[in-house]
Amino acid sequence: VWDDGQRQEHFPAAAQHLPRWNGEIYDSASETTRLRVEVRHAPCRDANGAMQPDSVRVVINGAARRGCGFGL
Repeated sequence: VWDDGQRQEHFPAAAQHLPRWNGEIYDSASETTRLRVEVRHAPCRDANGAMQPDSVRVVINGAARRGCGFGL
């Protein structure tokens, strides 16, 4: 779900890659959309000012968004 909930798409299981930096990259694609999620295990301050253990970058069809995350 993205674009403030206006768009929703289902993706097959993502392929995991281990980059040189400490983290993971996940790639997947549907018929119309490419998805990449980059997780860096580095501290990140979220919008509420709380520290989270990971910095996350999500790229959908070339448009990138950055934020913080933590393992589920």
